[in-house]
Amino acid sequence: MALTTNEMELAWLAGLFDGEGCVRICERVRRRGGSLGVNYYITATINMTHAPTIRRVMDLSGVGAVYNVKNTAPRRRQFGWKATNNAAQQFLVSIEPFSLTKRAEILCCLEAMNIRMADGRSGTRKRLSSDTLHEIKKRASDISRMKLFEFPAFTISK
Repeated sequence: MALTTNEMELAWLAGLFDGEGCVRICERVRRRGGSLGVNYYITATINMTHAPTIRRVMDLSGVGAVYNVKNTAPRRRQFGWKATNNAAQQFLVSIEPFSLTKRAEILCCLEAMNIRMADGRSGTRKRLSSDTLHEIKKRASDISRMKLFEFPAFTISK
């Protein structure tokens, strides 16, 4: 089966993401008035020292942003690419068929995003409960036949 140029580029992106990327479900806590609100969102990131590769990720994906990674120790300069929410979803949907090692994590995050957007009304989003988030992680674990602790990207970052 011969791949088209677009499919080869997506396969390259998926391979790079499998090796260097990170996909997360993140938690944002906000105070409004006297109550706390918790919102979950997804991110996809790639960090490395080779700037042309990061620029190529941006060009091929068409989403996200390129940034300089802050290093705390004297190391080689690093560059990053990051997409969140809808942009991350678009990117993950495009590379998922070609992903090998991060497919379960990608599917987990896409499921979280689909639940979050299931409200159906324009401009509104359904918030994920911690129980729903736990169930999504459990299903991703079942898909991969691995335990959750083997997926450090599934930790909730604050």
